[in-house]
Amino acid sequence: MSSFNRWFDILSILIKFAIFANLCNFLNVNALVGQNVRPAEEHEFPYVVAIMKVPKRGPQLPKHEICTGTLISLQDVLTAEHCIVDYCPLGIEIIVDSIDLLLGKKYFPLWWMTYNQWATNNNMRLVLSANDIAIIKLTDNVPNHIRLAIIATTFEKSMFGSNVQIMGWGKTNDGCIPRNLQTATLKLITNKVCQNIILRLTGDNHLIHKRRLCTVSEPYILMDSDNPKDQ
Repeated sequence: MSSFNRWFDILSILIKFAIFANLCNFLNVNALVGQNVRPAEEHEFPYVVAIMKVPKRGPQLPKHEICTGTLISLQDVLTAEHCIVDYCPLGIEIIVDSIDLLLGKKYFPLWWMTYNQWATNNNMRLVLSANDIAIIKLTDNVPNHIRLAIIATTFEKSMFGSNVQIMGWGKTNDGCIPRNLQTATLKLITNKVCQNIILRLTGDNHLIHKRRLCTVSEPYILMDSDNPKDQ
């Protein structure tokens, strides 16, 4: 199987089982805030990468971080479409193999494609009009020692109630963008429970699509919509 066909297979799986933008969340929140947030340990989440804006002048700084991504192969990064839509491949770099934004290895995009672009090119009907999914193809392979993320191709109802980890470099409790990766623990809940929580808190009887996943934390945690999640 060619790498391009494997890439298409990955996208087919993602549209069925992977969700990046949760309508229950605040999509404009560029943060990982809450009492449950802690610094990640080195090599705890080796597949998590940072998508950084290339500065026009001067050194790379934490403020240049755009989004978080996930290594799903030695040359493919999974992320949210909105993270890259305003950039060209020459305008970003991918920081790999470190929880520290300034100490990781730099890689560069060869090209990228969103799910909607792929579906349109292959005459596939879009089940949802907005699919906030993209894959970045790197110019070179990352080191073989990096453990890659595993994409689940099925979802069991027994997973509801289990804990998941989120990770990212968004603004923390002190309002600063950290150099080091942050993480927090959330609980996966059913959409019905999620809808009831939204109704109780906002009075909005919001119907959540069956393809979306909801998480909850007490105390609360605000996070980026592109934060990777790990069980």
